[in-house]
Amino acid sequence: MRNIHKLLEKSNFSLKKIDRLSLYASIIYVNVMHPITTVINFCTNDYQFLRPCIREAKCFSSQILIPVADHFYDGTPENRDLLNQAYGEHSDCEFIEFAYNSERPYGFPCLKRPEDLDWSRHWHSTARMVAFHYLRPEIEYVLFIDVDEIYEGKKCKAWLDHFDYRAYCALRFLSYEYFRETGFRAKDEFTSGILAKKSCLTPKMILNVDERLGLYRALPEKKIMNLKGLDGVPFIHHYSWVRSKEQMLKKVTTWAHHWEKNWVALVEKEFSGIFSGRDFFSDREYETVKPYIDLPPQPAHRTDASEIFHKDLAFEFDL
Repeated sequence: MRNIHKLLEKSNFSLKKIDRLSLYASIIYVNVMHPITTVINFCTNDYQFLRPCIREAKCFSSQILIPVADHFYDGTPENRDLLNQAYGEHSDCEFIEFAYNSERPYGFPCLKRPEDLDWSRHWHSTARMVAFHYLRPEIEYVLFIDVDEIYEGKKCKAWLDHFDYRAYCALRFLSYEYFRETGFRAKDEFTSGILAKKSCLTPKMILNVDERLGLYRALPEKKIMNLKGLDGVPFIHHYSWVRSKEQMLKKVTTWAHHWEKNWVALVEKEFSGIFSGRDFFSDREYETVKPYIDLPPQPAHRTDASEIFHKDLAFEFDL
């Protein structure tokens, strides 16, 4: 408070003409966090986005929950070393590691089986449902995002300060989408994230095979979509497809949508030449922009004799 007083004395304000208590109260109010928990879906395929995602979310969140399964959603084990590294680097956040069950998912009654085409997608919603059970009592709203969705923290905080979000049960936002590099941005904007009123949520509602869109549809009115920042532009940057070839191959073979297309063939074709200006999954057109974030260096790839042996075989016999 004393530092605020000194700053005001150096400014052009006349403190004698201002109600100091009201002014101090306004300044303190602006810095108070909103009663919002940000739930960040995470796996180590997206480790490069974790630090910027958490950094920005801290600007407006009272609580940050990060659910993560001990396996990828195709059933292969997670990267244990990288998980433990993430836990140590972000010990001020609450990670919730839950066991992947290859026989049946979480929830009661259980409506999905491994033979169902949308079995893998159901696990995205499972992570959010698990996190729901760890919300603090004082939380009023929950923001469900993926770790590759980076919010501009200060802009989001300003929007929350000025928009009456408490008048709604569910809110969705527009985001920028990127492909291959952080400087290649789609010319169109797309719906991303969901901010939902805690008192309107139930575990069964969150455990929706259509994920956040299904949750939005299930929530009662009053609802609103396609929101932007106070400056009239999105404050969300979605980097789902910003990856090297190796990272993208890992993504498409282990994520919940791995069964929908021959993703490996599409990735191989994409990286056979320079970027064409369009993506391979929706034919969107992209433009070059100044990147909002710089991604951290990637952890080294670890290998062993067995892996190199199989790579040698593939090389020798053109497999």
